Amino acid sequence: METEQAATTDYELHLAEKMRPIRLALRVAENLMAHGVSTRDTVSQALDITETYCKEPVYFDASFNVITASQYRGLYKDPLTLVMKVTYAAPNNMIVQELQQLVRDIAKGMPLDDATARLDKIESSVASYPAWLRTAANAGMATGIVMLYTSSLTNIILTFIAAYTVDSLMRAVGRYRLPPFFIQALAAVTIISCAGLYVGLGQAEIWPFMNVNPTLVTVGGIMMLVAGLSLAATAQDAIDEYYITASARLVKTAMLTVGIIMGVVITLSLLRDVTGLVIHTEYSPPTLSPLTLQIAGAALAGACWAIYTQSSRAAILWAGAVAASAYLLYAALLPAASIALASGVASLAIGFSAAFIARLWKLPSIAIINSAIIVLVPGYMLYRGLMHFVGTSSATMFVNGLMITISAVTIALAISAGAALGTYIGRPFRSHIVRLYKYAPQLMPAPQQLAASRKKLPRMSNPTKKRPASRD
Repeated sequence: METEQAATTDYELHLAEKMRPIRLALRVAENLMAHGVSTRDTVSQALDITETYCKEPVYFDASFNVITASQYRGLYKDPLTLVMKVTYAAPNNMIVQELQQLVRDIAKGMPLDDATARLDKIESSVASYPAWLRTAANAGMATGIVMLYTSSLTNIILTFIAAYTVDSLMRAVGRYRLPPFFIQALAAVTIISCAGLYVGLGQAEIWPFMNVNPTLVTVGGIMMLVAGLSLAATAQDAIDEYYITASARLVKTAMLTVGIIMGVVITLSLLRDVTGLVIHTEYSPPTLSPLTLQIAGAALAGACWAIYTQSSRAAILWAGAVAASAYLLYAALLPAASIALASGVASLAIGFSAAFIARLWKLPSIAIINSAIIVLVPGYMLYRGLMHFVGTSSATMFVNGLMITISAVTIALAISAGAALGTYIGRPFRSHIVRLYKYAPQLMPAPQQLAASRKKLPRMSNPTKKRPASRD
């Protein structure tokens, strides 16, 4: 009996030792997916770990909220299989950056014990920004979007106040574990209520609300809600043929968008029917602010969203720069191309730049992509389309609203596909550049060799002296 117990204990210890690298890979993969990394990149990082520590191959399968790892050990041994649930958390790109650096160190030969201890440290001491800074950054992103359409300081400040209020409310309600659908709807109700309050105060001739544009306040708030829908990751999973995860993310995005629409439509109807307050709606395409202010607004929106998603300082700077550059490209293409085409090309440039920057500066590409594409998301067009459905029985208005809404969805798909395609193109390109950057110094002669070669060179005559006549 004691011999059997000892044999069983030895077998369990042997299995536990075999499971350690698989468990480590699953923990890293779960953290990456929980913070918005695409499924392909998550599986690739997990495979880098198991290929370093495991002799037999390990297969991974991810389906939105579950990750499965299974190691095939031959015909006469049972496979080792682990399943882990993905618990999605608030975006934190600093954790993603630390995890990706951990995977790179593992690939270079870090011992398993050290890797496990380092992962424990990453999970226990989570690097994050204070809540007030994230709230201010989210409101700053909405402010940057409004700067694309107006130079009015009053509209910009009032948009920041409304967005700050909405994010604070969402953070407070989130503590009670309310489903995200209702949080989005409640946030949309708050946005429209703030815009209605501004209109009411303006009608009462209270400074500084007389000249406020409620449409811009609403658009800034809606963009703040739409920005967190992970459009790029959804398109990336679909292109990489992870259809289950892509479908789940698409359904989640659709439900959260429906929550926003429901909150906007219901609140506008209540304001009109109960209080008699009508928010003026601009059905025509918006006028834009001066180009320099648009570029500044794009940079502000990209940098602020990078802060909100808790990115490093380098990622914040790059996000602002890429957002401004992409918007400049979009503005340059717009006179000669459709909005969908210009947005798709600009988002392709974002994905390509993010893939290149992420490899050279060791930053998570999602920190740059998700921050930079915000300025291209058609939040204003979506709001215009919704306004055609509110308070009208005209068939023409309904058809126009439907067409505008479909156009907004088409542009959003073009942005998502462009960013995913840019990342796909940038992956091999960045590998060639990094390889060249890494091995270029080895192709150059050492300083000692240069000094020795200089000594062997014949001494050149002074070019200022007159050369003697050549002999025939």
